[in-house]
This record gives sequence, structure tokens and C-alpha cells, in this order.
Amino acid sequence: MKLKYKYQDDVTKFISSKNALYHFTSKETAIEQILYNQNLRFGDFNLTNDPQEYKSKLTDAIGYGWDDEHHDKISIITKYIDELIKSSGFISMCQNRYEKAELVEEGCLKSRMWSQYGGNHSGICLVFCKEILLQEIQHAIDSEHKLLAKKIEYKDPSSTRTNSSLSVNGYELNSISPSITAENYIFDSQDIVFFQKQPDYKDENEFRIVAVGKRDNVASGTMIKISNSLKAIILGDAFPKVYLPSIKALSAKMSIPYRKLHWENSEYFLLKWDR
Repeated sequence: MKLKYKYQDDVTKFISSKNALYHFTSKETAIEQILYNQNLRFGDFNLTNDPQEYKSKLTDAIGYGWDDEHHDKISIITKYIDELIKSSGFISMCQNRYEKAELVEEGCLKSRMWSQYGGNHSGICLVFCKEILLQEIQHAIDSEHKLLAKKIEYKDPSSTRTNSSLSVNGYELNSISPSITAENYIFDSQDIVFFQKQPDYKDENEFRIVAVGKRDNVASGTMIKISNSLKAIILGDAFPKVYLPSIKALSAKMSIPYRKLHWENSEYFLLKWDR
């Protein structure tokens, strides 16, 4: 679905661009936390609603040259792998969908996302510039974290189970520490570990940003300043007008434009809602 414009300006042009990312949230979270503090928080994989992510990976291990003592080391490594994943933080965004160079769907128009994450259409969708947001995050996280970012692939997890196994030989088990082996696995297998979800989620068209904490540094909960990357505030179709003064004040304070989605005659329109 694409927006119907009654007018076109810098906001609508950016919304239609390849650099636009969308974050759906409730009006309370948007107003009281994200906009008021100008911060975006890295989420916790333990608190997602997807068992592929909130449950332990139970990573298999394959290799050669193992002796009996190596099995204990494998157990330690797989434990480290699970701890690294669970201590990592993530930010999920929607993005526009293109077929070749043609825009076919704007990410802010996903009705199911408004229903599930945007307070049943009473919430807010924040529009970010991908390039600037990644720069802000990279600047904010310290050297003890590694930043990963890419589009989610939607695959049946059982089809890639063998590919997700830890491959390590006896020499590596003897010469490389379990924590380093676990870190190497995480970064070498990042597509399967962090950027793969079940096909049921494919309509989300998710772009995910992950911060992996090294040496026991927890990345989930880390706050990121978004004063430069936030480009627009979109209010849902059912956004209560009683909150409009708050939105106007925050919009003026941050110099960020806001717009209101309006559903009519089976189409979404983007309106200036200034009175």
C-alpha cells in the first residue's frame, strides 16, 4: 500500500525514500520516553514475543579431533554463545518495500503493525533516517560493543539448523579460549543468529540493528540519542486528540514535523493536523 498525498513536501518525499526506517510504538512510550528524552532504547531478546529469539539456542557442535575432555569445553562454549546472544541488544524497524527501483509499499502503512505495536492505531510511528541513525548508534556504543545491521530474512528455522552448528576442531579447542570461540561463532553466523525469522513474520519487512556486547558487557538497555536521525512523527488513525498539545510542544522543541494518518475509502492519507 502507498500513501495518497493531498500535498507533497519534504516529509512525504523522505517517507517514500530508501533511507526511511519506521518504529511503531504506543503513544505513552513515544511521548513519555522516546520523544521527551530524545532517546531510543536497545531491546532485550529475552523479552521478545518470538520463541526463536527468547528461548536458548541449544547450539549444536560438529568437528573432528575431539578427545573426551573437549566435550566439557564444548559445553562451556555453547553456554557462552547463549549468554552473548541474550546480552545483546536490538532495535527493530520497518522499511519501505521496493521491487527493483519501484516503491510498492511504504512501511508506515502496515495496519497489522499499527494494531500490534502502535496501540491499535492510537499510537505513533517514528520515522528515522537509516544512514544517520546508524552513525548515531556507532558513535554512542563503546569499543566493547560491535554493531551489526541488516534486513531480516524469513526462512523456516528447521531448514538452516545444520548451518547453525558450531564447527570447531580439537586444535582450536586447545588453543583458543572458549569466550573467543563463542564470539567468533556469533559474528561468523550472525545471519542465522540475529537476522533470520520465521516466514510468518515476513510482512513486517524488518530492518534490525544489533549491538553485541564483548567481554560480559550487556548491550540491551543501552540508550541512543536520536536528535539528528528522527525525521518525522506520524500519529495513528485513532490517535486521541487530547494528546495533540503534547505532540505540538515536542515537535516544536525538537524541530521535527508531525503528521496524522487518516483512513478513508480504503486508503491512507497523510494530513497536517494542526487544529
